[in-house]
Amino acid sequence: MTTRRGKGGTGLREVGPGFVPGPSELVRLPAGGGSDARGTLRLLLVGDDGDDLIPALLKRAPAVRFAVLRAGSADAALRRLAAERVDACLIDLALPGRDGLDLVRLVQARGFDLPLLLMVEGEDEGVERAALAAGVDDFVDKEEVDAGRLERMLRFAVARFERRQRLDWTARFDPLTGLARPPLFEERLERALAGAKRRGGRLAVCIVDLSGVEAEEGSAATRRLRTLADRLCARLRETDTVARMGGRTWAILFENLVRPEDALLVAGKALAALKDPTNGDPTNGDPTGGADAGGAAIGVAVFPEDAGEPNELLRLAGEAMRGARAAGA
Repeated sequence: MTTRRGKGGTGLREVGPGFVPGPSELVRLPAGGGSDARGTLRLLLVGDDGDDLIPALLKRAPAVRFAVLRAGSADAALRRLAAERVDACLIDLALPGRDGLDLVRLVQARGFDLPLLLMVEGEDEGVERAALAAGVDDFVDKEEVDAGRLERMLRFAVARFERRQRLDWTARFDPLTGLARPPLFEERLERALAGAKRRGGRLAVCIVDLSGVEAEEGSAATRRLRTLADRLCARLRETDTVARMGGRTWAILFENLVRPEDALLVAGKALAALKDPTNGDPTNGDPTGGADAGGAAIGVAVFPEDAGEPNELLRLAGEAMRGARAAGA
């Protein structure tokens, strides 16, 4: 491995043996959703524990089996959401202490991501406007509901939610590799920088050039990029973020570093992960199939030593990568 230190950044190009990698995992599109393996939709019903109207109706639902979880108050609902998997939440507007709209806002504020339906009695335009503004997916009028209508409302709310999730995922993650897209990487970099500035911490940004894959086209290049993404993410830490910035250019965010030289160490591990440990033999212990990006080059920029702003860190890491590429050409 050769190392090049430029102004504000370090570049690496792999020309020899790599480092011993560490653990991590790749963020992937959540599988399925909306029901468990037996086709049961888990519904959290928030309201009067003594009111059995909704559970009785759901038992007669013609197409979907429901597992009804109960919570008698907003606080009890928040505890259940934190402790259990829930596919949808049906909230009575009339709750003790906080009303149903307060709970909707709390659920949104605390980051619970699931369909929310509000039970009301009769029409109230003011409540409907406030509920829609708070993020309610649909309304259930207890005076008009029946088993078939209630089931369809819940099923459609879950389906719309899952479609939004898929669209959101494709906007944030690259469908070819499963890596983050640039906007998500930049969002995480800004958040990590803000935290590091508050705590006096350290992080590193790496730009990876995979131009060695560029000569390939079609399905072969696609398989190779996926394999390299799998291997790289499997050998980094769970707190690290890997993004496909475009074409064969990737970026890595390493958080919670102790010393400036740790950035060079973790960058070297990332570069080693892109090497083929099987020498092209997929039976030699590598489940990712032996793809190799031995010509990869990495540039590194460190906060706070090199720069303190996201764009400057990315720019310096890119310059260092190009320097490493030129030095190894």
